[in-house]
Amino acid sequence: MKVRGDRVFFWILALVIFCIVPVLASPVDTPAGDVFFQSIMDSREFSRVPTADTAITDLLSWRLRNNASIPAPQVAGHVSAKSVYNHFFEIAFSEMNYELLRQEVRNRPIIISSFGSFSSDDKTLVEDFIRNFNHVSGSLKISPYVKTNELGADFWINMFPEKTLHQLSNDIHGQRQVDYTEYEGSVLSDTILYQAHTRNQALDPGLQVFVNDDLTGNKRQHYILRAMTYSLGMTGEATDTTSFFYPGNTEQVNLSETDWRAIRLMYGPVMARNLTIGDAMGRLY
Repeated sequence: MKVRGDRVFFWILALVIFCIVPVLASPVDTPAGDVFFQSIMDSREFSRVPTADTAITDLLSWRLRNNASIPAPQVAGHVSAKSVYNHFFEIAFSEMNYELLRQEVRNRPIIISSFGSFSSDDKTLVEDFIRNFNHVSGSLKISPYVKTNELGADFWINMFPEKTLHQLSNDIHGQRQVDYTEYEGSVLSDTILYQAHTRNQALDPGLQVFVNDDLTGNKRQHYILRAMTYSLGMTGEATDTTSFFYPGNTEQVNLSETDWRAIRLMYGPVMARNLTIGDAMGRLY
């Protein structure tokens, strides 16, 4: 009887080893909703110090990997943290910049001044944006009223006819301007919408943007805000079709809830100027 008992124990032990243990040791499937987080955790190669070439490669790789991720389910009145983080990386980084270009001025609000044909509607639009920006920004604050031809302003919005924009290659500080042109038809379009810098330019000695004064209606107001937001560090484009930063929304004049939450993250205590993509990931995950 003792031999039979030993045999029974042996076969029970073998069953545990060969049938149950492999199941417990097998990898757990990642839920579809966690694809984005898993991709971030797999992206630690971004933490290296980038050169310009490797940083652009990193950015393109990140976009390719995350544009295919499954959007988090939305509940009415709720935007998930995952959606905000994804949106932040889309609008804060582009092929033109591999470091966070949020503006930082301490101890005082910055002053915005207009130059050229800046209408009362344009002024109201910008001041509404400023009010909302100040509400979400935990760092940079903007003076609530747009000045006109204000000497010593920190940020200039220049309204020039397109013909004049074609003649501008440098701003008043001698910095090279880059034309942002019409999306419709071809990337080779000659229709200039606004001009801004691609370099990492701080507000000192005065940030300059140039907007096509020939634009009218919502399209005009959209590109006034787009030039402003670009210079405040939102250089990228969104894949969310409801976003102000979605390339096809050329007449949208209001930022979405997710847009504002991403801006709050950009200008909150977690982020700082000149962070790389890897630095930003490391602070969020």
